[in-house]
Amino acid sequence: MKQQVANKEIINRIKQMESYFNILQKAVSKDKDAIEKDDVLKEYMQVLIRYYESAEWKNDYKFEEKGFLPADLKRGILSEDGFWNFLCEVEGKHSDIEHKNMDDIMNFDAFVSDIKKNDWNVFGVEVYKRGHLIHSYGDTTTTRYPIYSATKTITSIAVGLAVDEGKIDINKSILDYLPADVIAQMGETQVKTYKDITIKRLLTMSVSGYPFRPEGENWLTASLNYTIPNANKLEFSYSNVSAYLVGVAVSHAVGEDLYQYLHRKLFEPLGIIKPPYETCPDGYFYGASKMELTVHELSKIGLLLYHGGCYEDKRILSEEYVKEATSVQQMNQEGGYGYFIWKYRDGFSINGKWKQKCYILPKEELVITYLAHIEDDTPDLKESMEKHILGIQ
Repeated sequence: MKQQVANKEIINRIKQMESYFNILQKAVSKDKDAIEKDDVLKEYMQVLIRYYESAEWKNDYKFEEKGFLPADLKRGILSEDGFWNFLCEVEGKHSDIEHKNMDDIMNFDAFVSDIKKNDWNVFGVEVYKRGHLIHSYGDTTTTRYPIYSATKTITSIAVGLAVDEGKIDINKSILDYLPADVIAQMGETQVKTYKDITIKRLLTMSVSGYPFRPEGENWLTASLNYTIPNANKLEFSYSNVSAYLVGVAVSHAVGEDLYQYLHRKLFEPLGIIKPPYETCPDGYFYGASKMELTVHELSKIGLLLYHGGCYEDKRILSEEYVKEATSVQQMNQEGGYGYFIWKYRDGFSINGKWKQKCYILPKEELVITYLAHIEDDTPDLKESMEKHILGIQ
């Protein structure tokens, strides 16, 4: 089997960064204040810092680890300790060089202290740096807790898996993925309306007129008969009905019970064994809520997205779908919404009611997960996390 090699773009990028690194090292070896005195050197330093903190560096580093780079390629910049030690050497001398060391600003013990002091009902917390667990608190692996609307993100991943297999097109109407007998029960007006409602609109909560959750003895029939006042108006309108309908559509698209499909394509590869879930009265997987996971299991979902669809170097979901799903597709008061995934600062988050959270922050190279049961709407837990883990004052 032919060994994979890095493409020309990757090799040229590493060569360029290595050149900047060598210039800086030589300059500082002759004069420890060289960067402070030279605007060109300052710019080189900024370029290297941005590269070191980027997804490109992580990608290039993976190529190095797997032996995909040419043997004669100089790549000291890919030595995490090498560049980090150089930064430490010049850190503090150049106030105009922007660099945030998360290890310096993170105070996980203070976050745990806040949890205990305020008696917040937090079950467990995990913090990952560059995909590695660096902090944990509480019960993270033993007990499964309700994740509520974080279930929606798992439904989004199911969509991505089906997209990757060519079994669903999110730009097509949901009617293309529902049984004929179900469509036959819809009124003429509803059929006409739903022809314009795509899977993507449901994924982005861009259909108004739904109640908060499905109702009645036949959820599917009821969900398809709610009045949609402005069928062509794209506005954010959060409802469990949207996620439920997407789950039903995926089930029919793949020709398999959605939970079984997720077990085979997602849970099993992640080492998540038969997590509890609920179905609707019609027997469909309830893709909006009701799943239970441990803190560690939810972290695995976050890590899958953090690594662009890979988990432990195994491709599960396409990088293309992850990029789409985690990008802002519909604006809302929270700053934006992807495919059942929320925008959060420079990254994104998986959210469930009563403080179920998994924050994915590629720029900071962090994944932060906690499960809790805090019914009030106060932001204290989030503010404490931002202060003590992210260093936001």
